[in-house]
This record gives sequence, structure tokens and C-alpha cells, in this order.
Amino acid sequence: MGLDRRTFLQRVGLALLTTGTGAIAPSPSWAASATEYQQTLTAAGPRKLALLVGINHYPHHPALEGCVTDVELQRDLLIHRFGFVPADIITLTDQQGTRENIETAFSEHLIKQAKTGDQVLFHFSGYGAQVHGPGDQPMLINRLVSVDRETAETAETTEGVGNGILEETLLLLLRSLPTTQALVVLDTAYQSFGQLLQGSWRSRSHPDAPAASPNPAELVVVDQLRQRLGRARFKANLPLNWQQWPGLLLGSDGALEGRWSGMTAGLLTYSLTQWLWAHTPAPTLWFTLEHLSETLTPAAAQEPYIKGKVQGDRPLFNTNPAQPTGIEGYIATVAENTNEIQLQLGGMNPWIWSHSQGRSQFRVTGTEQVLEVRSRSGLTAKAIALGQTPLQPGQGVEEWLRVFPRNLGLTIALDPQLQRIERVDATSALANIGSVSNVVLAGEQATDYLLSRTGSIVPVAIATTQQQEIAQGYELFSAGGVPVPNTVGSSEEAVKLAVNRFVPTLTTLLAAKWWQLLSNGESSQLPIQVSLSQIQTEPKLLAQYRTRRAQTLTQPPPILTSPGLLSLPLGTMVQYQVENWGDDPIHMLVVGLDSRNRAIALYPPVTGDRSHWVIEPQTVLTLPAPTSSLTGIMAGSPGLNRLYVICSRAPFPATRKHLAQQPQPKGEGDRFMELANPLRLTQALLQDLHAASQPLAKGDSSDHYEFHVAAWAAMPLIYAVG
Repeated sequence: MGLDRRTFLQRVGLALLTTGTGAIAPSPSWAASATEYQQTLTAAGPRKLALLVGINHYPHHPALEGCVTDVELQRDLLIHRFGFVPADIITLTDQQGTRENIETAFSEHLIKQAKTGDQVLFHFSGYGAQVHGPGDQPMLINRLVSVDRETAETAETTEGVGNGILEETLLLLLRSLPTTQALVVLDTAYQSFGQLLQGSWRSRSHPDAPAASPNPAELVVVDQLRQRLGRARFKANLPLNWQQWPGLLLGSDGALEGRWSGMTAGLLTYSLTQWLWAHTPAPTLWFTLEHLSETLTPAAAQEPYIKGKVQGDRPLFNTNPAQPTGIEGYIATVAENTNEIQLQLGGMNPWIWSHSQGRSQFRVTGTEQVLEVRSRSGLTAKAIALGQTPLQPGQGVEEWLRVFPRNLGLTIALDPQLQRIERVDATSALANIGSVSNVVLAGEQATDYLLSRTGSIVPVAIATTQQQEIAQGYELFSAGGVPVPNTVGSSEEAVKLAVNRFVPTLTTLLAAKWWQLLSNGESSQLPIQVSLSQIQTEPKLLAQYRTRRAQTLTQPPPILTSPGLLSLPLGTMVQYQVENWGDDPIHMLVVGLDSRNRAIALYPPVTGDRSHWVIEPQTVLTLPAPTSSLTGIMAGSPGLNRLYVICSRAPFPATRKHLAQQPQPKGEGDRFMELANPLRLTQALLQDLHAASQPLAKGDSSDHYEFHVAAWAAMPLIYAVG
């Protein structure tokens, strides 16, 4: 950290605002005025400081694509959701992200400016890697790879020097902060698997083997920081323990970049920022971990983790959002001479927004003004106002009308490791399947699933990459490389035969894609709470989920008994409860995928009591019904279960007609049954929800489905059994 402060500012293109305090401010295009900044410094209350680093372009190595987007997502969230002053946020992207710049910015902007009680956030998106410890230390040390990781003179090889921020350096910098209110987000991965792609998504683990030793200059920084903090506080030659630090670090194993229509971003960052936009009050650590696990684990087998001296649940941010309710974004600009409005929509679920069509609508919070989208690029949308209410930049917007094309299909990626003839034959066979709309090469476009051979995309440690892989059968994987259960074939099977074998599975997966796209607990205006309980001597509450409308009602906060993805022992008996806190009846059903990837539905016999389908106002529906001899529903085969509780303000006539034609489950009471044709049932369900929305949407289309947030709620329940 040899740069003086003024030299550092000049090198990274930052402007020094003359405020009498020597505060650091970002470049002029991002900075607030000097007057505003001076008012911030003198205002009562803790300051909120942030240093955001995102590096896409590394010399001599494949570029990442979503790290600068991560910085933009975080910055937007901090300013427009949590009230950070723009001048209190420094961003270092691409060539600015050198080791020395990052460490100097941390020291000058965070350590020297923060005071006791101030909120500090450090974010890093980029490659992670490992390096062998110095001297005779046999351990591998984690490091954040800076943009200057290598030079022409010292190209990094297995014998080379590993440049970047050592994990110990980061922890020592954090320990140097005068405040304990610090949050670190690391959207990177350290262990190398020797592959750029995991499934169809790019890994942020650097593909090279661990470097032989750290940069000597970095070891000098470590020694200086230790001396400043007092050597007596640390044991010599031992890495520091994160559990000694009173702040909070959030990361995930095996970090990947997700690709959606029009944008690429880190899965962890996008999932985190979207979640924080959508919820009020600010969600706690446990609920955040649960949400991240439910999002990252099914898609990419990423397991979020926390480090720090954390005891029990606590707020993730020690500051409440600026808006009283969750929102999907805000008005960025309002054209003076036209009706055009530009929206930034960081709170929209990426899977949902990437499939949404023009004519989707958002309501300006606190008003009745509705904005209709006319075009979009990534998370930026251009819209027009459907009313005359004056609008201002910075006003929050919430989802109002969701519009999808009716002919939505699956995009299947082909593993580049397949031989050319295999890819040609697979493309030809997939083109004849009605549930498939597009076939692409992995890593080039947004995809739903990947076709590959078993074992070819599973991460393999560098130490074993020299071993020859034995060819295995064809199999389907998620875009993030998670195997789809029960799809692997024999090694002798031809690819065309494998594709034909996949037809029923692909049909089921398209139905499941629609269920996921219907999920709207974060925006629904139906006041619904869903609870999952374990049935023992007495019911034990496992988790609760609420719609946005339910969150605004005066009720005790939702309950979560443990952080992360809910896991149930094999054979656990569970019970579901759906509560209607509104003044109108709600119609309800449950669909989903079990651990064997079978499409299932939970519903009463068609001749059963009407109350099984309708939840009256201010009442609770329990499944299975208390009057049934069936006291609970068993958590069956090991694996991941994904259920969707779908509620509507109107009945499900087409859905109920389809279910009436299904074979009835054996036994008494409410039970799950396997669906013979899940896509046909889903099409009936979509039509029912579309019809329920028409009195509110005031329009109809033969080419699109329109779903109004006041007409339906779809709440996912995701848990593992094992």
C-alpha cells in the first residue's frame, strides 16, 4: 500500500472533493455535488461507506462477463434502496482493480473514514485462486485475483508468483476498521477445476493450478498490517480465523456467472441484490441464506456460506430500506418532452424478467400511476405512463402486470466437448420436439438445460485432470451443471436415441419452467402465508413464507428455525398450512417436482369437500385435512423437492377439469399424485390464471398470457430430503 492518497486518486480517475475533510468521491459522472457531500458529512447518524470491485478483463486469460454488472447491481441497490450517498461509494472496475489500488482504496476510503457505528460494505467480483504458502508452509492460501495478476516478465505458471489480495490480507484490513458494522460479499471461488464452464455457465474459479508463492509485496502488506494491529494478538505463521471477526462475510462455494437475456451477472450477487430490493423490512441473515440456497442450489449446486462472529439470526444490513415496502426498481429518468420513462429493475427475478414481454406493467409506489413497458435491455426498461400523475426520478416501482408469450419453450445447450457429429445429430433430433424452442452451444446464450455426457461437466480437481475420462452415457443437466435425476443413459446409446428418451422429461421440465415463472411471492397482492410443519407428537414449525401483501399487514414476523436450505430426514411426516389474511376467498392447489423429477400435484378427490379448494377469508387450510385419517405427508425419496403453492382470486375451472380426468390417488384424504401430462395441466392452469387477471388487466391477447399481481400468488417450497 505504497501509494499516497492523492496519487491513488489520480491513478484510478477519482476526484477529490474539497470539503475540508479530504473525503474520497467517485468520478464526476457518478458523484454527488460537493454541497450534498458536505451535508452528508455533517449530518447526524452513522455514515454508510462502500468499496465495490468488479474485474471482467484479465490480461492473457479468458474474460469474465458479469463482474462489472455485479458492481452496478450493488451500487444501484445501496443508493436507491438503502440510502447510501453516491459520493460514499467507490467503484474499481477492470484495469482499476490492481492489487495496490484495491488495498489503498480500502485503507483510504474505509479504514480512515469509517467511525464506530458506521456501516461498511466491501464487494469483490472476479476470479479467485489459490497459492502455495510462503517458505515451508504446505497449505494453499485463498486469494482474490487482481487485474495485475501477471506481467510479461513474470507470467504466472505453476512455478510463478500469485498476485492478488490474500485472504489474510483482507481479514487484516477488516480487523483494522474502527467499526464492527461491516459486510463483505465475495462473488468468487478459489478452488480450480481446470474448466471455464460448469454446465453452460462460466466459473469464477481461475482455471490455472495454484501458483508457487504469493507476491512478496503482498507479504510485506500482511506483515505491516499485523504490526499495526499488534503481533501479540496473532499466532505467528497461522492464518487468521474468520470467526474472530465481528463483521459478516457472505460468499458461495463454486461461484458461477449466470446468463440471461440481455445480461450476465454473478448468481450470488444478482440473487442477493434482487432479494434485498424486494423485501421490507430488510431481511435477516437466516432468511437471506435460505433464499440464496433455494435459488443457487437447484440451479448450480452453489452453497452460500457465512463467516464471522455470528451468533443466531441478525439483520443483514443494519439499516432499513428507504421505501416502506419491497419494490422491483425505480424511475431512472423522465423525458421532459415525451411520455417516455426509463426504469432500472434490479429487483426483478432474472429468470422471470428475461422471459417477460413488452406490455408488462409496473405501478409507481404510493400512487395509482401505472407504467407500461415498451422495450427493455438487461435490467433497463423504457416505459410510458398510462396516467397523468407527475413523476420524478428516484420513485420506486413495483410489479403490476406480468406478460409472457404463450409459445414459450426450452432452450437446450450442447456441451462443446461433444464431438461435432454428436452436436449435429442432437440438434436435428431436438428440433423435432415441441417443448424445445432453441438449441445453442453452451456458454454462448441463455439456456435452460444442457445436454452432455455423464462426468464431462462435473468439476474435476486439477490434480486429477490428467486422468483420461471414460465416456459415459448422455444426460441432461441444469444450466449450472446439476444433473437432472433419472436422465442418464448407457455409454453405447446414440445421441438421437437419447434425445427421444428425453422427450417426456423435457415436457415435464417445460411445465416446471412455467411454474417457476409464475412465482411471485415477492410481488403478489394476495395476502397469503404458507407454513411447513413437521408432524411429531406436536407439530413443529419448519418455515413460513409470505407474499408482499401479507408482509404489510400487522402480524408477527415470519419464522425460520435454521439458516440455509431446509433439509428433512428421510421419512419425515410434514403438514402444509395456507392462511388467507384477506377479505375474499382464495382458490388453491399445489404442483411441483419430487426428488425423482416426477411432476406431482397435491389436491383432494374431485368429489371431495369444496373447502379443500377454497380458503375462506381469515381462515387456514391445513393439508392433509385434520379430519383425514392421514395425519401427514411423508418426505419420500432422497433429493431435492420443489413445490409451488398456487393461489387465485378465481376458481380453476380448466385445471379442475383436467385433474378430473387423471387417475385418482389410492387411499383416503389429500395425497400427492404423479401427473400423467404435466404440460397439459400447466396450460390449463395458465389459462385459468390469465382469465382471473382479465378484470384487472383490462385486456386480452391470443398470443400472450397476462397475470395481474392482485389476481394470483405462487409460492415456492424447496427442501431437501436425505
